Amino acid sequence: MQSRNSSNYKGIDVSHWLGNIDYKSVLESGVDIVYIKASEGKSYIDPMLHTNYINAKSQGLLIGFYHFLEQVVNQMQLQKLIIL
Repeated sequence: MQSRNSSNYKGIDVSHWLGNIDYKSVLESGVDIVYIKASEGKSYIDPMLHTNYINAKSQGLLIGFYHFLEQVVNQMQLQKLIIL
């Protein structure tokens, strides 16, 4: 892991749990990058994905996305997910 210093990006992760986010305030607080929850499990799409993306982008923030994994119960389920 990279050691902390002033040249590192400062980032946060966001999802629908945070509601409507004031991305201007996020930028003004010194945040450089926002990781946006995109999905979870096999079919869930975060309902704030598009809104978070558009609003973070409009403030010039760097953007990344993440998928929230769920525990796979058995080997057969894991193989089905890999094939998908």
